[in-house]
Amino acid sequence: MKEEKRGALDTFLTVAIFLVLIQTFFEEIALIAYWPAQVRGYLACAGFAFDLLFTIEFLVRWFTALGRKEGGDYFFRRRGWVDFLAALPLLLFDSGPRVYVLSLGGSLFLAGGGALNMLKAVKAIRLARVLRFLRVLKLFRNIKYVDSSMAQRHLTRLSTLAVSTVVFAALVYGFFVSVLHIPTPTGVAEAEQNRFLDAVDENVKAERYFEDLFHMKSDLLLVRDTDKDLTLYTRFNNDYYRRHFDVEDYRVAEKGSHAFFFDIRDARAASAAQQLLVFSIVVLLLIALLFLYGPHFAVTVTDPVHVMRRGYEEPDYNLEVRIPSRYSGDDLFILSRLYNETYLPMKIRERTPESREHSALTLESLGDLNGLK
Repeated sequence: MKEEKRGALDTFLTVAIFLVLIQTFFEEIALIAYWPAQVRGYLACAGFAFDLLFTIEFLVRWFTALGRKEGGDYFFRRRGWVDFLAALPLLLFDSGPRVYVLSLGGSLFLAGGGALNMLKAVKAIRLARVLRFLRVLKLFRNIKYVDSSMAQRHLTRLSTLAVSTVVFAALVYGFFVSVLHIPTPTGVAEAEQNRFLDAVDENVKAERYFEDLFHMKSDLLLVRDTDKDLTLYTRFNNDYYRRHFDVEDYRVAEKGSHAFFFDIRDARAASAAQQLLVFSIVVLLLIALLFLYGPHFAVTVTDPVHVMRRGYEEPDYNLEVRIPSRYSGDDLFILSRLYNETYLPMKIRERTPESREHSALTLESLGDLNGLK
């Protein structure tokens, strides 16, 4: 019963990993395709639910391992660090804050100052979402693509190395982009908006002036007088903002007593395309390992070892190792040739009737013959 429950739980978690990868994929697509804010909010809530689920899973496994005094074994040898990185940091620093911000209001008018401050923090660590791709490693580990435990171990370790390298390379790149101020889609958009604000005369209050500003700057959404808490000019009505914008889709910049709201959906779409590129690289890496390198490893390593092992263990097993000509110089196939040309013929000779008759004549038999004389 315990094994059945454990198998059902593993199946449930495997399905959840598939779903969170699909959710991550569509969350980026939603930004690129400018899906309605409500749909993107549902996707963000789904991401929060998955991160919460995987965080609970990690904590349960971690405390269970600690109770058995196997904490270090679980965290390092059984890749508990993957479970940790792909769950808890995302819950605390990405999906959790994002859902909190969205819960404060999805329009320009419902979002308060606290939401805008939280928004800045969310944007700063958004690249950490790439850690979710580490979930693929656990999915890869749960797929029984070959019978050989050696092949599973080697391919899993190789996949861990490959995926971890891509993920952490993306994180390091994001860190250096931030530190070295390398231009990003968001940074370029903010620089253009700042140059625009430098040319704005904050002392002008005429409505016609702000209307001209909206013609000059296509991503300018709204201008408010912060002293009077009054909207001076807006490009769209409030219902349009509710349907098409969430609090991550705009940037607020202040100059004097005016607050300028800018549309940054284009920059977010460009960033999402970069995230999607990383996701695609990870998926293609795993497909290559699973369907290209996996069969190659089987043909060149596990299959020859399997044939020779059975040949040594089973008296009636006389199958030769197939040696591909292009790999004939490999150490394993040199050993396989010795198995084919030396061990198997000797084994076959020993099992023929003639060899058994010869082998029946021993030194003891010769001693008996001498006694007869």
